[in-house]
Amino acid sequence: MVSEPWGVSPRTIRAKGPWANALRLTHHSPLTKLEGEETMASYFAEAGVAVGTDLPIINVAGGTSIREKLFEWLISFSTAPADVATLFKIARTTDAGTGGTALTAAKHDPLTVAATGAPKSGTYTTAPTDEGQGQRFSINQRSSQRWTAREGKELISAAAANNGIMLNSQSSGGTPTCEATLNWEE
Repeated sequence: MVSEPWGVSPRTIRAKGPWANALRLTHHSPLTKLEGEETMASYFAEAGVAVGTDLPIINVAGGTSIREKLFEWLISFSTAPADVATLFKIARTTDAGTGGTALTAAKHDPLTVAATGAPKSGTYTTAPTDEGQGQRFSINQRSSQRWTAREGKELISAAAANNGIMLNSQSSGGTPTCEATLNWEE
């Protein structure tokens, strides 16, 4: 049984030819909720920050009652093109750090409740502490990158005070401005 809370109804894809009955498929939109399935609220935060050594781009700190599930990030550079590589790291954090500028956690669905996670960016007095392990990757300033988690393979924060997920520039051959967006569920 399928319910369509967003007005999206399943459609049947019909095949032609001798195998038509065997190939009848039902397609469900990713927005179609299966009966009994819980949906999580999803949010995004975006920031433009000059990269450098150990600089938090975006940190989303949570609370004791929620866990952030990072399911997508996007990174590009808005400064004049140059051949500059920047090493980034996405990691879980064990504190929110001090300083930084509060960002708005925008809702993907306007009917969703406000986010519990508190995204921040900018200059920190003390950067958030990452737990040590994380996903490290380099991006050239001339490119843009998007990462999307497979279902069930999202990066999930611990449900503890101020724990969260952070995008950090670990090192760079220059100081280009990084435009980043994190998408998460909670």
